[in-house]
Amino acid sequence: MGNKIVRYALLIMALVIAGSTHLVSQAETEDMKAETYGVWQPKPAYVNNIRQTKATTNSYTIEWDASEGAEYYKVLDENGNLLKTVVGKTSVTIKAKAGTKRTLLLVAGRTTEEGEALESWARRVYNIKTTPKKVKNLASFKKDYIQWRLKDDRINIKWDKNPKDEVYAEGYKIVIYSADGKKKLKTYASTNPYLTFSRKDVKNKGFKCKVAGYITINNKKCYGEWSDLKTIIPGAKITSATMAGRYNVRLKWKKVDKAVKYTIYLCENPFDPIENRTYRKLGTVKRNKTSFVTKPLTPGKSLGLYVIPTVKIKGKQYTADKTWYTHVKLVY
Repeated sequence: MGNKIVRYALLIMALVIAGSTHLVSQAETEDMKAETYGVWQPKPAYVNNIRQTKATTNSYTIEWDASEGAEYYKVLDENGNLLKTVVGKTSVTIKAKAGTKRTLLLVAGRTTEEGEALESWARRVYNIKTTPKKVKNLASFKKDYIQWRLKDDRINIKWDKNPKDEVYAEGYKIVIYSADGKKKLKTYASTNPYLTFSRKDVKNKGFKCKVAGYITINNKKCYGEWSDLKTIIPGAKITSATMAGRYNVRLKWKKVDKAVKYTIYLCENPFDPIENRTYRKLGTVKRNKTSFVTKPLTPGKSLGLYVIPTVKIKGKQYTADKTWYTHVKLVY
């Protein structure tokens, strides 16, 4: 009887132990599954610290910190259109037109057994830019963007931001060349769309110039498109205007380098805004001449007299703008 009781007790213990082992085994299996899912199956962490590191006239470059669990990154435009999928690195350069500004979306992803796993929220980054477009109206006479004060050769040039530009330049680089373009004379910087300077090496000769705007990315200046090269020729400096008859005026001036002819103009409203001024041609003289006598002029009016050279540089002719005149007022 006692042996039967002992055997019965041992049988019950064996069943309990077997059941417990099954439960422990099952729990361990579930833990392993959870652990495996936690390591290999999650969505990647959010992308952080997105920043622009470079800009050119046709591209921009962005970088970001590596996202835990990410195998690749998707870069999208603000409408959700895919621009690039980036694998194995945390930076990308994307082509774009000059003068454009964009909002981008960046999302980390990985491949799982269930398919593609993307982080829940795409990170948005604003004001990603290319460099500025080509400026407009550089030294335009019609807009009064070129002044050349011949008495001291003080020169002022201006320009406009490109109307199609979405990017505002933080400043500008201006390069001045000799009139034939062979020699770089000086590089200037300006934070405004104009420059005032004076140089002896352009006196009575002229110069070429070009301008580019820049933006600052990652503490570096990134320059935009260069303007077209502009050739600027000075008017002839009138040294004297004397009477040569009752209402005639004799003009004398200094020669301008490489001039092939000089044309003399009269303006009867020289103090009006430049767009309202009217000019009348009085005559033309050959390059070896440095004087001219006008026909009788109208007395009692303020008049402007211009001597405008045409020069020939490398087989091409350039004519000076009417930026400087001599003021005369004849009495009755």
